[in-house]
Amino acid sequence: MKKVLLGTTAIAVAGFVAGSAATANAADPISVGINGYWKNAMAMVNEDNDDGNLSDARNSHAVGHDVEMTLSGSTTLDNGLTVGFSAQLEGNGESTDSEAFDEAHMYISGAFGSLEVGKVESARQRNGVTFGGGAASNFGVNSPFFIFGNGGGNLFTRTNDDGIGDDDNFKIRYALPSFNGLNLAVSYAPNDTGDQQYGGNGIDVAGGVQNNFAVGANYTADFGGGSVTIRSGFESYVLERCNASAATQTCNDNPESVNLGGAVTFGSVTIAMDTLSTSQVTQDTNGNDRERNDHHVGASYNLGNGTSISLGWGHSEVENTDLSTDELDLYELAASYVLGPGIDVQAALRSGEFDDETAGDNNDNSWTSILIGTSIGF
Repeated sequence: MKKVLLGTTAIAVAGFVAGSAATANAADPISVGINGYWKNAMAMVNEDNDDGNLSDARNSHAVGHDVEMTLSGSTTLDNGLTVGFSAQLEGNGESTDSEAFDEAHMYISGAFGSLEVGKVESARQRNGVTFGGGAASNFGVNSPFFIFGNGGGNLFTRTNDDGIGDDDNFKIRYALPSFNGLNLAVSYAPNDTGDQQYGGNGIDVAGGVQNNFAVGANYTADFGGGSVTIRSGFESYVLERCNASAATQTCNDNPESVNLGGAVTFGSVTIAMDTLSTSQVTQDTNGNDRERNDHHVGASYNLGNGTSISLGWGHSEVENTDLSTDELDLYELAASYVLGPGIDVQAALRSGEFDDETAGDNNDNSWTSILIGTSIGF
């Protein structure tokens, strides 16, 4: 039913847009601009693995970078519709995170809202609360750019990307017009493929997902000297084919994710907290759905003169197939100083504790990292 409703909505909106645009002329052709970021970081890491495995042959210092450039452009037609596109180029060498286009989509917006088609984040993920790096955008404990520390299977807290399938799979996303601070969006992806090309449909694969439906909402209200934001989302999938044989069901056929969070800002202080609960594809040995739960709390303070500080805590729990639960705790104190428009230097002190309860594994680890970085936005 969800797919029918979403498909009907998309068809209706597309029909309206096509009918309106057919007689419209652009006042100006689309012109293309470039923006993006270039981030660098270095770390000194002291790891102390209780079982003597993770720290073997590991470097005590490391450097890294993350580069992304976005090509984008838009134009407003005579009938008031805005048509545009955005394409993100990753520049991280031969890593798995580098693609010709990481995210790429076109959009049409107007009084009806906004319709996007392409490789984009889901409606849930777009509306998910993330405190990010706090004062230091390079770091943080919630989906950081740079990790520099080994938590075994859990490298960081994540309350945005649920880790099920490709978060940038090819999809349709529709956002309703904002109403008194309330924003609502839905999205749908047929399968877990990043690009749909000539040659027909793909086939079901073991562990792959399809019928990816998501809804996300957020609400922001201002009060005397501050503001409050509440965000939530739901995302569901259908498993294409279980990894096990037909006679042995070890998979969750309908994994899903739910996130909830909020942030309060008053004066120079921001306090945020959010959580993401995700049912995994693989079940445990008793045939029950495995869960991953991530939580994050952070607070930041703007001291003025381009200086900010923050304190963050992140916690994740992952249920294993053998009924045990791995846990990760991260703590971070961070600061940044703005050198000029779009240019800042950052530093952070991070502590991590990973408790590996998987039978037969000896990956318990604790570490402390001193992190220094720069960020250029353009």
